[in-house]
Amino acid sequence: MLTERRPDERLDAFGDWGRFVARCWWLVLLVWLVSWALLRWAAPPWDEVTYDGDLAYLPRDRPSVVGERLLARGFPHDFAASQLVIVIAREDRPLDEEDIYAAYDVARRMKLLHAETALARLYRLERLRKESSRLEAEALAERVELARQEALDAFDEAAYFDEALYRHRQRKADRPAGVVPAGAATDRKMARMYWLRAELYEHLGRSEEAERERRRAVAIDPQCPELYGIPAKLTTDWPILDVWTWRDPVFGRKLVSDDKQARLVVLRLANEFMAIRNQPLLQLVRSELQQVRRQLTADQQQHLTIQWTGSAAIGGDMLDLARRSIEHTEWYTVALIVIFLVVVYRAPLLVAIPLVSIALSVAIATHVVALLAVPAEQPWEELRMGLRVFTTTKVFIIVILFGSGTDYCLFLISRYREELSGGRAPREALATTLAGVGTALLASALTTVVGLAMMGLAEFGKFRYSGPVIGLCLLVTLLVCLSFSPALLYALGTTPLPRWLGGLAAADNRNAVSLDRLWNGVGRAVVRYPGALLLLGVVPVLPAAVYGWFSADRVTYDLLAGLPESRPSRIGTSALRRHFPVGESGPVTVVLHQPGTDFSQQQGRQKIYELAAKLYQVPGVQRVRSLVDPLGEYPPGSQIGLTDSQAWRLWLSRPHRKTEAIFVAHTAAYPRDLTRLEVVLAYDPFSPEALRAVTDIRQLCQSLAGDRTSPWFGATVGFAGPTAAMADLREVTLHDRHRIEVLVVAAVLLVLLVLLRRPVICVYLIVSVLFSYLVTIGLTEAVFRWWYGPSYEGLDWKVPLFLFVILVAIGQDYNVYLVTRVFEEQRRRGPVAGLRYAVSRTGGIITSCGLIMAGTFLAMTTPSWAPDLKQWFVATDLDTGTGGFRGLTELGFALTLGIALDTFWVRSVLVPSFLALRMRWRAKWHFRKTDSHRLPKSSTTLPDS
Repeated sequence: MLTERRPDERLDAFGDWGRFVARCWWLVLLVWLVSWALLRWAAPPWDEVTYDGDLAYLPRDRPSVVGERLLARGFPHDFAASQLVIVIAREDRPLDEEDIYAAYDVARRMKLLHAETALARLYRLERLRKESSRLEAEALAERVELARQEALDAFDEAAYFDEALYRHRQRKADRPAGVVPAGAATDRKMARMYWLRAELYEHLGRSEEAERERRRAVAIDPQCPELYGIPAKLTTDWPILDVWTWRDPVFGRKLVSDDKQARLVVLRLANEFMAIRNQPLLQLVRSELQQVRRQLTADQQQHLTIQWTGSAAIGGDMLDLARRSIEHTEWYTVALIVIFLVVVYRAPLLVAIPLVSIALSVAIATHVVALLAVPAEQPWEELRMGLRVFTTTKVFIIVILFGSGTDYCLFLISRYREELSGGRAPREALATTLAGVGTALLASALTTVVGLAMMGLAEFGKFRYSGPVIGLCLLVTLLVCLSFSPALLYALGTTPLPRWLGGLAAADNRNAVSLDRLWNGVGRAVVRYPGALLLLGVVPVLPAAVYGWFSADRVTYDLLAGLPESRPSRIGTSALRRHFPVGESGPVTVVLHQPGTDFSQQQGRQKIYELAAKLYQVPGVQRVRSLVDPLGEYPPGSQIGLTDSQAWRLWLSRPHRKTEAIFVAHTAAYPRDLTRLEVVLAYDPFSPEALRAVTDIRQLCQSLAGDRTSPWFGATVGFAGPTAAMADLREVTLHDRHRIEVLVVAAVLLVLLVLLRRPVICVYLIVSVLFSYLVTIGLTEAVFRWWYGPSYEGLDWKVPLFLFVILVAIGQDYNVYLVTRVFEEQRRRGPVAGLRYAVSRTGGIITSCGLIMAGTFLAMTTPSWAPDLKQWFVATDLDTGTGGFRGLTELGFALTLGIALDTFWVRSVLVPSFLALRMRWRAKWHFRKTDSHRLPKSSTTLPDS
């Protein structure tokens, strides 16, 4: 019998805990404050333990990871994980002489960066060789020699562009050329190039050339010796592997557009395109380009544009947007929470309790995570938990902790005021409060924590780490709200304070009268018309749920489309597309290792030729660059005659030293038995068409490697480049999402069963939230399809998974709070009266909590509209970073909508109506067995199951 059930032991435990907190409230506050101080002292700064990027966390057996591993071992000095493409172009006609020399200015600056990087790399390798054993030193000898030649070539190229630009400007000024190089006329920093070049010559024993370069440097800047010192102390660590210009002996031809209106400078980088380590270099390149643009303005060459694109530029824009998004989200989340709390309580101290509690929980949680995620080089490496923290993780931590923490505090404050207004003493009121809401808060937090923890079983590293980290932070928030917050409440409850300041004993209920009437009416309607309300709640949104079912898998991995059109990388991509094949910004690299084959010999070249012929048959393949055709201008079958104006380029490029070094490995691990081909597609590297094309390429190569009749049988095949990695990311994340969805549902259901012990109700709660998810994803898809118009290709790939996990986990909060209150009131008042009373008493607080949670998720969308709103109110020309991630905006909108549906639809209609229907069904079954015909409203004989 429902009213004969013994009180749950957990309620007694929470009540005892409440009495302890009331008795030792000062000790509880002191423990938390001391813990915060100790963690702040011990934990490293958050920014020191955060990681970035997506592609670095793919499983090791994925083709793109295999390809990168082969390239890193086979081409350790020439393995570019990303690239930055600078586009110098004009739209009205071909580049004239002045335009070309402006491009020289860009080229010399980039070559100087490369030269400094190569020189620093040389000095590091030489120091390492001196400190190594004899065998290790011999192994490093080849790397040292390559670094020395790279530095020489880079300085020579930088000097060539600088001196050519100087002579041009001397001619333009109608002055005779002197001994002072170009830097004197344009940029004193070029003195650094000549000074470092002199030191390199001195290092190589070329003293006369070194002295000549020093004179040049001092002529530009007399302070060179004091400014630049000893180059052996050079600490430059830019991830630059090479800089290609139109003077490159192999690839220079493809860096000049066919219409002669554009030229490219390509920086090939060692880091993944979203690596945060690229950011300092990107900032430096941006500064250098700004100086060139200012010179163009001074020379009245505004018709010439200088933009950048490439995978590194796209990744840099994404990281910059992530940083801006975190800043906006943090500030707007706090602002929205304060506004909601002021509206709800209108008392400073009552507003302060949630804010102080949440601020403490966020600080402690982030310190704990930072301590567990300390980088490996720190001395307490053995204490690490193997956690990885990402920059964007903080957005979810802030939003979820502020939203959930505020809800927990509101539940506590509301129930505590209710108990005080009922005449209980503060200590007993606190014990009763924790006994009443403790289980609900525990269930709410555990469903979320367990749901997020299921992401730890994902293959994709970013999912695997992010979910448990957010769950751990939420556990800290729960502990704070069950101890620190009640201690503050008790301190205020025992202190006589004015009502306007936040007195608790004299709770002001005037504002709750209208809400009580509203929810009393809802409670009566639910009890009287449960079936009609349930149908009314399901039927209108059923089409949206069906649409959501079929559209959940329709997602996009197009990172470029997710950036605002005003971002530099999108502008640069548009400029590139107007003059070059767009696939040049991110070609697909095919890597093949076949032991026993020497790809530098005729037999190996024939295999490469045949493979290239097959690759050209794949739809979307525009060029295939390989050892047999380094420029990719002559597909197999092309007729190359002596009169062909480009034929000489093919014949000259094939035997070139740099050509073979680029396409054939010459290392101890891979002695000429590993080769690579670069496939240029006709599509943007991140577009759906490019992903389909790389999938076809992968299937072709893997089928050849597995075909016993193929000359490539037994070869190890890998792929590299942003498109290949994104194709792997798509497969891994889609598989992860389907698996995590099942695991999250099972885990949350298990938690509900353990805490509520009502199987039928627990299953229904899960079903209701799943239905809410389908409705949410369907409506979100429809809204953004309408908003983006023809450019819409699907929701961002992260939206469905994070929406599912957060909505299923957090969406149970209000259901659990309602259901536990229903059980409590039914034990006191009977099934019907208890249900009606629980609905009326929880309606206001759940509505407030739902609005707060929805508001915090709405803050995730602020980077897309808040800067524009600021510019509208405050007239300014300053860059406010307008625009935000499409993905973050879509997820923020979807979560806001989902929480609103849970609050005002699932909690208000679906769950109470089902409970009332279930009560009727059980009553009919019970009275059919006892031959009764009617159940009194206040009956206390209803069986429980």
